[in-house]
Amino acid sequence: MALDLTADFSLLSGRLPAPFATILCLSVLEHCRQPFRMAENIQRLLAAGGVLYISVPFAWEIHSYPDDYWRFTPAAVRLLFPEVHFPPGCCAYHSQDPDIFYPLENGPPRLGRALNRSNRPRGPFYRTVSALLGRSGWARRALPYDYLLPPIQIDMIGRKKEKG
Repeated sequence: MALDLTADFSLLSGRLPAPFATILCLSVLEHCRQPFRMAENIQRLLAAGGVLYISVPFAWEIHSYPDDYWRFTPAAVRLLFPEVHFPPGCCAYHSQDPDIFYPLENGPPRLGRALNRSNRPRGPFYRTVSALLGRSGWARRALPYDYLLPPIQIDMIGRKKEKG
């Protein structure tokens, strides 16, 4: 069954066996034109005390399926889901490298060499900027990677607050 989670909630609640004890929202919100409405509906579908696992891009390549609109910070996720408590130990960021998965309480993602171990060929943007700036001095230090920001995904697991 496919449903538009940005639709009026009365249309959703009649077609889904809500409330749900667990909802997974993985790599979806960046493709949603109305993320606040979708987040509101997800919260309404989630049972009190239910678990939400959300994974959203912070720095990621544009990937249109069909469109790609947003990037998120942990603060943005908390703003979108005010009824969900995300404890610090249940929030992490990771890159495409499976060895790079860090708790968010350790501070912001370290940019640069530690997060981008890719051996892929440099893309056209990198080659163009590198050619324009030359490969000496600060340009070599500033552009040693495929991305200006390495790919980073934010993963957060929270529990919907009990009413009362």
